[in-house]
Amino acid sequence: MGIPPPASDSPMPMNSPCLSSSSVPYVNPASNSFNLASSVPAPKFALESFSFKQFYRVVHEPDGKENETCVNSTFQDAGLSKANSILLEDAIAQTDPSGSPCQACIPDSGWKPRGVLVAHLQEHSSAVNEIAISTDHSLFVSASDDSTVKIWDSRKLEKDIAFKSKLTYHLGGSRALCATMLRGSTQVIVGASDGLIHMFSIDHISKGLGNVVEKYSGIADITRKDIKEAAILSLLKSPVDNHAVMYSTQNGGIHMWDTRSDSNVWTLKAVPEEGYVSSVATGPCGNWVVSGSSRGVLTLWDLRFLIPVNSWQYSPACPIEKISLFLPPPNGPLSSTFRPLVYVAAGCNEVSLWNAENGSCHQVLRLANYDNDAEMSDRPWALGRHSSKLSSKSNHNRNVNPKYNVDELNEPPPRPPGIRSLLPLPGGDLLTGSTDLKIRRWDHCSPKRSYCICGPNLKGVGNDDFYETKSSFGVQVVQETKKRPLTIKITAKAVLAAAATDPAGCHRDSILSLASIKLNQRLLLSSGRDGGIKVWK
Repeated sequence: MGIPPPASDSPMPMNSPCLSSSSVPYVNPASNSFNLASSVPAPKFALESFSFKQFYRVVHEPDGKENETCVNSTFQDAGLSKANSILLEDAIAQTDPSGSPCQACIPDSGWKPRGVLVAHLQEHSSAVNEIAISTDHSLFVSASDDSTVKIWDSRKLEKDIAFKSKLTYHLGGSRALCATMLRGSTQVIVGASDGLIHMFSIDHISKGLGNVVEKYSGIADITRKDIKEAAILSLLKSPVDNHAVMYSTQNGGIHMWDTRSDSNVWTLKAVPEEGYVSSVATGPCGNWVVSGSSRGVLTLWDLRFLIPVNSWQYSPACPIEKISLFLPPPNGPLSSTFRPLVYVAAGCNEVSLWNAENGSCHQVLRLANYDNDAEMSDRPWALGRHSSKLSSKSNHNRNVNPKYNVDELNEPPPRPPGIRSLLPLPGGDLLTGSTDLKIRRWDHCSPKRSYCICGPNLKGVGNDDFYETKSSFGVQVVQETKKRPLTIKITAKAVLAAAATDPAGCHRDSILSLASIKLNQRLLLSSGRDGGIKVWK
C-alpha cells in the first residue's frame, strides 16, 4: 500500500437520528474465556511499577457522589462488588490516556474546561497530527505534516504574550505523523511518513533547586531507524518499561522497540486484507493491546503469548480513526481497570465504548446532525451487524478474503466526517475533537451534563445543544440534539465562515489531537489540520 495521504476530512457532520427508548443494560460481564486481568506480565517486562502504597487523590466535582454511584454500580452490574474492590494506586494513577504510566498525564476527574482561549500558536504551515507532553509538563512537542517537530516551553504559556517555540527539529521532507516523549526524560520519538523513526534529545541548561530549566540550548540526534514498512502510523509508550516504545506501521503490524538496546522486542503481524493498523491502545498491566485497522477491524491481542484473542469487524466497514482507554474511577475495583474497555472513534459522527474481550458495545456517543439532506438512520454505525473475524479455521485462510480490493492501493476508502481525537478522563468521561471544528466533553454517568467546549457559532443554529439518552438494541445511546429545528441549510462553506469569525477563536479545520497539561491550572491543548495549536482553560 502507498503512504496514506494527508487527511481530507470534510468539516461537515452528516449523522443521525432519534432512537427508540427502552431500558438500558449498561456494562456487560466480561467473557471468562480469556482473563486478561491476570497479573502475569507480558514477555520481557516486569510489573515493577505496580506498588500499593499510595492512593491516587482525585478532585471531585460538587456533585461527585452521583458520579461515583453511577460508575461503581456499572461495574457492580458486571459482577464486581465494591465492598471487595481493591483501591487502585500507582498502576492506575500513573496511566496516561494511551495506557502509559504517567500520573501527571491524567486530567483531574472533575475538570471541566470552559472554552476560554489562552493562546493560539500558529507556527506550523500544515496539519499538526499529534501533541506529546513531557512527564513533568514543563514542555510539549508538536508533530506536523510540514516536516517539522516543534518544542514548546509550557511554563511560558500564561506569562509570555509573544509565545514562540523554543526549538525546531526537521525531518527532511517527510511528514511527522506521530510523536511521544519517554518518561522522565527530554527524549522525543517521532514517526514519519517515509518509514523512519527519529529519536532525539532536547538539550537544556538547568539551575537552582529542582533543576529548573533556564534555557533550551539545542537538539541532539540519537538515532534514525529505518523500519522499511512504509509509514509509521502510531507511537505509544510501554506501560511497564520506561525505555520501550510500541509503534504500528502501514505494511508490517505492531512492534515493541527497546530504545536502549535498539532491538525489536516483539512483533504482531498485520493481516493485509484487514488493512493497516491505524490506532492502538494498551492496558496499564502491559498484558494486552487493542488495535484498529483502516478497514474497520478491531483486534484484542494477548501480549503474554503474542496471539490475537478476539477480532471483529466494525460495521459498516470504515476506518478506525482513534482508540483510547476507558479510565475507570481511581477508587474503582482493580479487576475493572485491567478489563480491556476502550473508546473507539469510527463511523459517521460517533464514538463508542467497547469491551474488547467479547466484542460487545456498551455505549454510543453521537454528534448532532446538521445536514438537512443527510440520510437519518435509527441504528448507530457501531451497532450495525458485525461479525467475529477470529476462529481456528478462518485464521488459516485470512489471506484469501474475497473482499480484498487492489483498487484501494490507488484510492483509499472514504473517511466519513466524525471524531478524530480523543482524551479520556477518570470515571469514564471523554473529550472529543471532530471534523465539525468542535471540542466536546461527554459525561459518562450523567450524559445530560455533556456540553460543547468550543466551536463555531452558526447563525440560525445556536449552541443550545442538549444530550438525551436512549436505548438501541440494548445499548445506551447518547444523542446530541438541537433544541430548535434548523432554520437554514448548513454547508461546509457556512461552517468555515463561522469559524473564521468566531469570537472564541475556534479551529478552522478538523481537530486532530487533544492533550492536557497542568501548571498553575489544568489547560487543554488542541491541534488541527489548519496547522494551529490552541490552549484552552
